[in-house]
Amino acid sequence: METTKKSTFKVLFYLRKNAPKKKGLVPIMCRITVNGKQSAFSTKLDISSTNWDLKYGRVLGKAEEPKP
Repeated sequence: METTKKSTFKVLFYLRKNAPKKKGLVPIMCRITVNGKQSAFSTKLDISSTNWDLKYGRVLGKAEEPKP
């Protein structure tokens, strides 16, 4: 009988607070993990850190911030 190997997949969004941009905005980063191998990249989006929900890793509210 064949055994099936179970694969894992996880997506995590986080703020890169150590690299603030002008106007106090920080970039939103994404990390994807597949079977223990990680890959991180920028989403090319910036947000104020006060509008970020740390518990759930997402933006608070539904309004889109104005773009510069």
